[in-house]
Amino acid sequence: MSDNTRDWAQEAREQWPGCQATYNTDALEVYMGATACIAIRDGAVWRCFGGEALDPIVAIERAIRAEQDEARATLERLRAWGVE
Repeated sequence: MSDNTRDWAQEAREQWPGCQATYNTDALEVYMGATACIAIRDGAVWRCFGGEALDPIVAIERAIRAEQDEARATLERLRAWGVE
């Protein structure tokens, strides 16, 4: 299935049950509770904060993973400084 005929919003709802998702040819917007993730098409690549991929679902997954990694690193630094 080509990028133009894929229902990215439906794929997002299958990937993250309970989310709200909308798609147009240039953006996939996914809302999970208070969290919003928006993948934007940049030529052949989709970008979402720190995530980049050939499809918007993977770009969002990579952005979420990068954000989680950053949060873990912050917690480790705080523990190193004696903050619990």
